[in-house]
Amino acid sequence: MEIDLRGIKVPNGDRVQVIIDGKIVRDVIIQRGYARMRYNSADGEIIPEVQHGSKAEIRYMGELLLEGTFFRD
Repeated sequence: MEIDLRGIKVPNGDRVQVIIDGKIVRDVIIQRGYARMRYNSADGEIIPEVQHGSKAEIRYMGELLLEGTFFRD
């Protein structure tokens, strides 16, 4: 699972929260308006449970910056 964030208006080095279905999954650091969150089960990482229709949110200091819905490819 991979989420790329681009054009985020957050100061360099600050963190945003990645939330899936209301649960905080990870904090990611923003650098020059960009961040990437990647999970790979082949590397032994536990991938958060995501289903068709799961809701994703990106929040900074509690403020909603982005939101979207997961869909199957």
